[in-house]
Amino acid sequence: MEEKIFNFLIVWTFFTGLYAFTYIEVFHQGFFLTWWRFFTFRIYVYKEDKRKKR
Repeated sequence: MEEKIFNFLIVWTFFTGLYAFTYIEVFHQGFFLTWWRFFTFRIYVYKEDKRKKR
């Protein structure tokens, strides 16, 4: 019986997190995606900067 409750909690937490993530992405103009684009852009700029210095 305890195992069933434990499994249910894991599944419920996973789907709740997924739903919350999707909700935030849609209604806050993709905060995570914006952050990810900014992060990858910074890496790109850093690499280009190193290349120019040589």
